[in-house]
Amino acid sequence: MATVDHAAQTESARALALGPTAWVPWRHLAMVLRVGLGLLFLWVSLPKLTQPFDFLASVYDYELVGPQLGVAIAFALPWIELILGTCLVLGLMDRGALVLSIFLFGIFLLARWMAFSQNLPIPCGCCPRQHNIISAWHIAESVGWFLVAAAALGTTRMASRRQ
Repeated sequence: MATVDHAAQTESARALALGPTAWVPWRHLAMVLRVGLGLLFLWVSLPKLTQPFDFLASVYDYELVGPQLGVAIAFALPWIELILGTCLVLGLMDRGALVLSIFLFGIFLLARWMAFSQNLPIPCGCCPRQHNIISAWHIAESVGWFLVAAAALGTTRMASRRQ
């Protein structure tokens, strides 16, 4: 008579019950995406904080806001990105930080699309002194980052369900 490994049977039954995505290491994938996004936000915030007038000029280049709102955006956005990046890297308030990152990437995508569709010969403004004019590549890049942030939120939710 063969011995039955009940632990293996239980684990197999659990995997079948969870469905085809049971093998995905959601927790690890969520962490990699979250930390990657956090590092991106930290990287783009630092030049804006150290060169605020260059960033203010980039905000005005988009021709979307007036002088007062432009100053407010140029002051607040780098700090928001710095705090958001720190939260994402450290895993603090990760769901809220991911929702905010999706929102910001959506705004960036919309702003880039508007500049591109109006043929404004401006750099994207992510990093001051960057001279690449907004192109279809920048639109695709914005879509990509938006999707990465959405995937990070989705994998974070999947990881919490699997625990």
